[in-house]
Amino acid sequence: MRGIENYRKSIKNPILDKQVKGFVNGSYIDSLRSNTYVAKIPVGMGYRPDLVAEYFLHDSNSAWIITCINNFTNGIKDYKEGRKILIPNGD
Repeated sequence: MRGIENYRKSIKNPILDKQVKGFVNGSYIDSLRSNTYVAKIPVGMGYRPDLVAEYFLHDSNSAWIITCINNFTNGIKDYKEGRKILIPNGD
C-alpha cells in the first residue's frame, strides 16, 4: 500500500495545488500515465467510476485521474464492466 499513499500525497500536495491553481496540467497526467498497471473493471462496477476509483485507489474522489489517464471522453459510458484500464501505480 506504500505506492497508494505516495500517489495520494502527490494528488493532495498543497504546493502542487498552488502551482497549477486548482487545475492539473497535461505533464502531470503524463507522469502518472508513465507509471501504471493494467486492470479490468470488476464485475458489478460497470458505469461507476466512483466505485472503480475506490476499489483501486481507495479514494472515490480520484475517479477523474482514471478518466484522464485512460483518455476517456464518454463519461460513465467508458467504464464498461470487464474493460481493461490503466491504473496509476503510485511509486
